[in-house]
Amino acid sequence: MPCLRIKLPDNKGEFTQVLAGQRITIGRRPDNTIQVIHLSVSGHHAELIASAGHYRLHDLGSTNLTCVDEQPVTDFHLHKDCKISFGSVECEFILESHQVDPHSLTEMVPTRADLEFLRRENLDLQSKLATQQKQIDILSSARLITTQTTQLGVAPEAHRRIVAQRDELRTENQSLKRDVENLKADLVAISRDRDAMRQAWETVKNEIGASRAEIAVLTGINEPPAAAAPPAAAPVAEPPSKLFAEAPAALDALKSALNQLTDEPGNTAAREASLRAIAALNRSTMPTQGHPVQRLSAAIFTLLREIAPTDGPLEPSAIRSLVQAADLIGTLLEPAHLNKFKQLGDPQVLAIERDADLLATMGAALEFCDIGTTGISKPEEALGLLNSKRFNLILLDIGAGESEAINFREHIHALPGGANTPLVFLSNGGGANPITPANLRGGHDVLEKPLNIVEFTLKAHTWIYRDQLGLM
Repeated sequence: MPCLRIKLPDNKGEFTQVLAGQRITIGRRPDNTIQVIHLSVSGHHAELIASAGHYRLHDLGSTNLTCVDEQPVTDFHLHKDCKISFGSVECEFILESHQVDPHSLTEMVPTRADLEFLRRENLDLQSKLATQQKQIDILSSARLITTQTTQLGVAPEAHRRIVAQRDELRTENQSLKRDVENLKADLVAISRDRDAMRQAWETVKNEIGASRAEIAVLTGINEPPAAAAPPAAAPVAEPPSKLFAEAPAALDALKSALNQLTDEPGNTAAREASLRAIAALNRSTMPTQGHPVQRLSAAIFTLLREIAPTDGPLEPSAIRSLVQAADLIGTLLEPAHLNKFKQLGDPQVLAIERDADLLATMGAALEFCDIGTTGISKPEEALGLLNSKRFNLILLDIGAGESEAINFREHIHALPGGANTPLVFLSNGGGANPITPANLRGGHDVLEKPLNIVEFTLKAHTWIYRDQLGLM
């Protein structure tokens, strides 16, 4: 059975509709078989008519045209897969629906922008309606066929023209009234769909919470549902030492497993041991939400849970990031550092990356962790900013070489306190003499591209806390 995959512009999503029936209408209004709410789609844009075992696409006089494979059509027989566009909404006609993932057969819910557009269109139509009514009243009040008009010399042709204009205005007035009623019906239907989706979303959230609780019981990991967890950014009260009573033993087990993985990245038993140890550490620190120990533990747990089940040996860079974070947790558990978290301010990161997409991805990942991020595309543009603002971490894209890294490092070291600012290089790993963990050219660490975002956020937390707590 054929189907139609509809993709909305501006990344608003897509949905797939299986086609069934003799006549299928497509348009913006709710009385269509397939409703597509977008500015470029007419109220009744096109229709699909079953004909001799296939569908015939027929344009209904749309404003922004109907196209097949980028060619405007008014009537087209669909015998094979093709691209169809209704206005600026692109679609894919698929002759056999078994080629489509059944999970993609969804319906789109109108966005706030769609609702706002319909409200504005409603107001415009009401304004036009009022204007047309005034013109009709003026024309109706004029006594065009009287003795007086004859005496004034009104020609019969002029009179007929005015009467025709009046009749056209009346017809347009009726059409505007119908459009207003249709828009009101659209708003009612959209509001009803919005309320239904809100209720469905609440149901889904409850089901997710219940599923997480059940998974926690089955796996033995005491991880509370996300909905019940306190905000990650909220600082905890001063944690008594007893809250971390189980942490040292779990941390020792984790370090031992990570040391094994450093020597044998493919050791399966060491991976399982590291997962058990970090689960115990994460469980023991859970009551202290917001404490650096808890945040680092949760980040290690997330990274290990992602990479441990993979085939083949683990990446040395990921193991190194885990070891660095585990060592920092050990330092933070010392009495001299345990309560310093109350003195920490809002972290600030300077990211220098030529790839705009990667820069945006890094910024989004750090902002999600409540880490303020300033993104710049060129190193020379960052030097002036470094003279006026202090950062807890600098991320520097060095491409495939080292000369730019060395020059930038010298500029940073010349600033007051610049030598102690953590500097992590982002390297492509190429070049004749690339920067490596063993040869950092004055930096503090290096991350290879393409970045693992989970490892990236763990690395950022590690160096930010080292800077904020004076452990550089």
